[in-house]
Amino acid sequence: MHDIAFKTVLRTAGFRATPARLTLLATLSRARKPLSVQALTKRLKGEHIDQVTVYRTLRVFADMGIVRHVDLRHSHAHFELTTDHHHHLVCTHCGALEDFTACHMDPLISRILKGSKRFAGVRQHSLELFGICKKCSKI
Repeated sequence: MHDIAFKTVLRTAGFRATPARLTLLATLSRARKPLSVQALTKRLKGEHIDQVTVYRTLRVFADMGIVRHVDLRHSHAHFELTTDHHHHLVCTHCGALEDFTACHMDPLISRILKGSKRFAGVRQHSLELFGICKKCSKI
């Protein structure tokens, strides 16, 4: 995505396309992996966007569905743009991360909902698989 698309997304959602918001979206767009608030703040150094602003903006973006929260088990949140539907493989030894798009959750979700007494549907899901990468498995 680029600035014009980001402006359209923000304005359609009823938000102003401020320079800080556009810079944050562009930074996430260039990232090849989900980033923590601290990593984003570091990448935005010199842009005069503090960590509190990054955190607040990410919360708003997550509520809007522009970004998603990714739990990589690092005791802090990571965020990425919601440009495509994918999940992650994560090495528990070195932290290597790989996206994968194969998602066969619909049959599982159907089975879970049939057995649920309280839920009628699922609107979204996330899936992170944790294991050992090929490099670390040789160590």
